[in-house]
Amino acid sequence: MKSLFYITISALLLIANSCQGDGPKRSRKITIAKPQSVINLKYSVDKVLPHSKNSFTEGLLFHDNQLFESTGSPDNLPQTTSVFGIVDTTNGIINVHNQLDQKYFGEGICILNNRVYQLTYQSREGFVYDLESHKKIRSFQIPTAEGWGLTTDGESLIMTDGSSSLHFIDPITLEKTGTIKVFDAGRPLNYMNEIEYVDGYIYANVFTTDWIVKIDMETGRVVARIDVTDLKLSEDRTSTTALETNGIAYNTETKQFFITGKMWENIYVISLFE
Repeated sequence: MKSLFYITISALLLIANSCQGDGPKRSRKITIAKPQSVINLKYSVDKVLPHSKNSFTEGLLFHDNQLFESTGSPDNLPQTTSVFGIVDTTNGIINVHNQLDQKYFGEGICILNNRVYQLTYQSREGFVYDLESHKKIRSFQIPTAEGWGLTTDGESLIMTDGSSSLHFIDPITLEKTGTIKVFDAGRPLNYMNEIEYVDGYIYANVFTTDWIVKIDMETGRVVARIDVTDLKLSEDRTSTTALETNGIAYNTETKQFFITGKMWENIYVISLFE
């Protein structure tokens, strides 16, 4: 989503009302567990890679051992564009596969069955592309007022909209099929932004914070947090462009997470531990 300055009044009202949205169209039995203690996970920084300071990061993911990134384009940052493509990890520059028209603000992406799915911020329009040719196949209506983060569990598209809900979308019909409400210590967790699905859990950036939360998909409960404030402070010490923490990719081969933020100059490769 956009930088904090760009949250509209309508978006705030949407968040304040918890964005209940449409009821699930298929059975998703979610048991909300009683509040329990949440583990604070630690991490080690294994490697630091370059990242373009012109990339207003909205999505980050691994596919076929390649790092993909999608970006947005705030009006007050003319050097930014809404694109997606493969990141050259030697210099941080995106090899652009597609660039949106200026009327769209690019958001999260995911890849499933040789298709790239892309959200936009407030236009209510998403796009589907062929992974190999990069050609647009179709557009679709986003089922919420805003599009933020996007990932997949291998069956459904899973998206955030700034509320406390994870929304499930059928990748064929592109219709909403269900919703999970997310709770942190018994309270709805708003502002979920960029997300990554890993082995039955969703890892989510929480907008306006430098926290990443780990969400149990069976209960909707936050089971762990990762405080990456040190990474943001490192960016602030060396860069005048670094904005919000946003960007989580997981390399299934190395079991490492790739973490970055909007207009950061680095991508941090980290390993998690208790």
